[in-house]
Amino acid sequence: MESVVEILLYWFLRITGIVVFLWLVFRRKTRYEGAATAVLFCSMEISWILLKAASTVWADSVLAMAGFDVAAAGIFLLLLCVAVDEHPGLLTFVFLMFVNVGNLATALARFFGQIFFPEHSGSYDLSASLTLLPVIVFLILLFYMIMHQRLSALGRTETVRNAWSYLWIIPAIFLFFWMHGYFQNSRSILEMKETNYYILVYLLLIGSSSWFNFWLVCRMAIELQENIRLREENRSLTLQKMEENMLSQRISEARRTQHDLRHHVTAMEDYVERGDTQALRDYLSTLKNTRYFVEPMRYCENAAANAVIGYFAQQALEGGVEFTASVSLPENIAVTDSDLSVLLGNLLENAVEATARQKEGEKRISVKGGLQSNGLFAFTVDNTCAEPPRQTASGELRSSKHSGLGIGTASIRDIASRYGGIVHLNYSEGLFEASVLLYL
Repeated sequence: MESVVEILLYWFLRITGIVVFLWLVFRRKTRYEGAATAVLFCSMEISWILLKAASTVWADSVLAMAGFDVAAAGIFLLLLCVAVDEHPGLLTFVFLMFVNVGNLATALARFFGQIFFPEHSGSYDLSASLTLLPVIVFLILLFYMIMHQRLSALGRTETVRNAWSYLWIIPAIFLFFWMHGYFQNSRSILEMKETNYYILVYLLLIGSSSWFNFWLVCRMAIELQENIRLREENRSLTLQKMEENMLSQRISEARRTQHDLRHHVTAMEDYVERGDTQALRDYLSTLKNTRYFVEPMRYCENAAANAVIGYFAQQALEGGVEFTASVSLPENIAVTDSDLSVLLGNLLENAVEATARQKEGEKRISVKGGLQSNGLFAFTVDNTCAEPPRQTASGELRSSKHSGLGIGTASIRDIASRYGGIVHLNYSEGLFEASVLLYL
């Protein structure tokens, strides 16, 4: 019978690598600094070690072992959520992923233990720890080299944050199949004197397959985020091109005005020579109301926002939509021109497209907001809408152009999250309201 010290040593080696790896992945996302974070991570490890050791010593059935494991996982996850400022689903996913990696280490250590220490095949004694140590170090280092950049990037994949609410089910399923093969006849495979190598190979396959699936999920999540980023950059370039086009139009209008001015001067000189002052007054009155004397609309002091609002205002007016804007936004704010252009561009583009789909009834778009005195950036776009927008069960808007989710709305949420803000979308009685609040 192994001593308590040997059991504690075994679980210390089994768990320490995982806890250290979790800290490396989330060290830049911790809620606290210094001693508080250290205490939380140490508490995670100690509670897990003690409960696993207690399970090894006192649990006499599969049900009892499962109870200890659930308690250990629950306490660990709770402390991890307190220590790390991340989506609970993402933390659960990564935690279960590391549990499965640790299980793979257990199976490999058992396999090599049968080769190098056959006389100690069913124990947690020193030979088991000596076998586990190089295996767990090798797997953690290998896992770090292959996965750490992807795992570190998972917290930046804001667009797929809601997906973590159910993606954690994938490692949970692998863990279930692992536990099904791990426990045989109310005992774990580690505690059997005669190891069933078929079961051991099964466990190795489960562990290896789970690793591949983790890598695949991480890759898909990061590639999705990269696609969103590229779409945002493309949107920003499109808006910059739009501003250049508007400037080019104004230059062309100025040239036409200069050309036409000669004709207007000639006409007025003719009225003067004939002494027809009434005709001259009528001509001047008509000329006053032409585009030559109409000042271009200026919605706010911020050049990027003004260009975007002006562009979509023109599109709305050309489509017969009543467009009103009340915006107070200074030239310099703590939002990049790129983010501001993409944010406002998506909001206004969605509104213009929604009103364009209306076949009848009043069409209008109302824009309000700007920078508040307390540093908050608040912006609301209201537009008439013929029918409620399509939504998923979780409230995500579906695209009107294809069968997937709306990319524009996803970009709005992504930008808002980068500034610690929120997005509120609401439809009521033929009016759709999109509001964004950023904390600057």
